[in-house]
Amino acid sequence: MPMFLFLNGWLAPQNYVSKKTIFKLAYPYIFFQIAYQLFVTYVVNEGSEKFSVQFGTPFWLLWYLLTLLFYYLLNPVIATESAKCAGIFLGGAILLAMAAGFDNSIGYYMSLSRSFAFLPYFMFGYYMGHGVLRDNDGIWGIRKSKFKIMMNFVLAIILCVVVYKHSGALYGSVSYQAGGFLWYIRLEMLIAAFVWIKIFMMLTPNRKIFGRPDTFSIYIMHGFIILYLRKHNPFLYSLPVNFLIASLICIIAIMVFGNKYVSRMIRFLFRGEWVIKIWDMVVTKRNV
Repeated sequence: MPMFLFLNGWLAPQNYVSKKTIFKLAYPYIFFQIAYQLFVTYVVNEGSEKFSVQFGTPFWLLWYLLTLLFYYLLNPVIATESAKCAGIFLGGAILLAMAAGFDNSIGYYMSLSRSFAFLPYFMFGYYMGHGVLRDNDGIWGIRKSKFKIMMNFVLAIILCVVVYKHSGALYGSVSYQAGGFLWYIRLEMLIAAFVWIKIFMMLTPNRKIFGRPDTFSIYIMHGFIILYLRKHNPFLYSLPVNFLIASLICIIAIMVFGNKYVSRMIRFLFRGEWVIKIWDMVVTKRNV
């Protein structure tokens, strides 16, 4: 998740966030908040539970849309061309992420806990992507092989220590008390994540990989597959066979939802592009 949010920050608009961008996040959030609950009620639970829907607490994976919406709305506030200011803002985001864990009232509601916990990664990507912070400044510019090996080793050790007993902390969805871990676990995770992001950048030879691939369709649709598989579990065999089945399901899902034709259709229908086109036509006719 830190890497995803870093890349979202890298690709985020620099200052002004258009109404269309906000709509393309808000529309699918509302639509799929209803769609997923319908799927769970009538497909997974076969109507055994009463259908209900609310929009304050995101359904499972939809937290990402709400969190990203908050971050985009924050863009005009964090926008700066000063590396010094960017460093101060980023430091403030880290302190905010740490402080949020002490508040037990911050949790799943409105995806607040995750929005605070993951904010530093988005801001780091935002400042790097817009050239405010550069990767040739200080320690970030070192690209020697020995350094890469050392950083990988340090990262591996940190991750092993953190994840071994505190894997629940990786979700960033609850307070320290509710998650059963101490504040320094989140700090260690922040350090590990920043190190991994830098290693990723050092090992990426061509920054054009940070273009705008459309992964929305895979992200928004794969949840239905997982929910269905939880009900009709196909993993009833040995570990190697189960791994093969899981790999095939992943490949098929990517091929189905990741191809450009299905992706365009899903984006048009479920990101509200059809609404935007109708609105543009209406506005154009009025202006004429």
